[in-house]
Amino acid sequence: MFWDHVAWIYDVFANGVNRKANRALCATVEAAIHPGDDVLECACGTGLLSGVIAGKCKSLVATDFSANMLKRAQKKYANRSNIVFEQANILQLGYPTARFDAVVAANVIHLLDKPYTALRELDRVCTPGGRIIIPTYMNQNDKGGPKRVSGMIGKAGADFKRAFTLASYQQFFADAGYTQVRRQGLKPDLVVGDFDSLGSVPEGEKIVRHPVMKDDTDMMYSLKECLGRGYRNFLILGATGGRLDHTVANLCALYYLAMFFFKQKTAYEIGQ
Repeated sequence: MFWDHVAWIYDVFANGVNRKANRALCATVEAAIHPGDDVLECACGTGLLSGVIAGKCKSLVATDFSANMLKRAQKKYANRSNIVFEQANILQLGYPTARFDAVVAANVIHLLDKPYTALRELDRVCTPGGRIIIPTYMNQNDKGGPKRVSGMIGKAGADFKRAFTLASYQQFFADAGYTQVRRQGLKPDLVVGDFDSLGSVPEGEKIVRHPVMKDDTDMMYSLKECLGRGYRNFLILGATGGRLDHTVANLCALYYLAMFFFKQKTAYEIGQ
């Protein structure tokens, strides 16, 4: 496993090559932690954030998939009484639902085959109204290639599953909105899409699933589905954002709706 092999030198990279970014990361995460919090940290590595979090919270369970990373973190914070280090898989956490006040998973989402499965697990173990803190590297440049540091790590053997810009990272969480809606206790009457970004098909709801390879967008399919079911009033949320192609596609969807109603009105007038 790559991370087991590089555990011995990881701190050199974190405190040297990536020192500036990690200082900002520590400050951001520390500000989000409250003194009375019971906190879960996933992908703690050698404990870059663990000490910062433990210095602020009531208790910390710090986990990682790599045994060698955990050994180094345990040795580093052996004198901390409010930290427990455990080996765990972020995709299948063995903790009770609503167990933690805050959940931290830093610099790991881009490494996962099933990131939305991880989000669901983080959401599950976090208390209602708690905080899920998921900072990660913006490891893609404006030309679509890896940034310098990410390119170096990739060449060393790290397997990046995703590359993010700020806009695409925001879109990544927008695609996970279904989880947030469900967490608020709202149940949709119908869920339409191909669910490729979600990573799985939602369970327990009325589902209309479309193939990933198709001519229309999920938004257009949703509009056509609703029109076919007799709905005539539409409120479209999240239609614009960081991706120009999505914005243009949604404008085209609005045009489709406008033409649909125009043709209906014309047919009605002719019928009269």
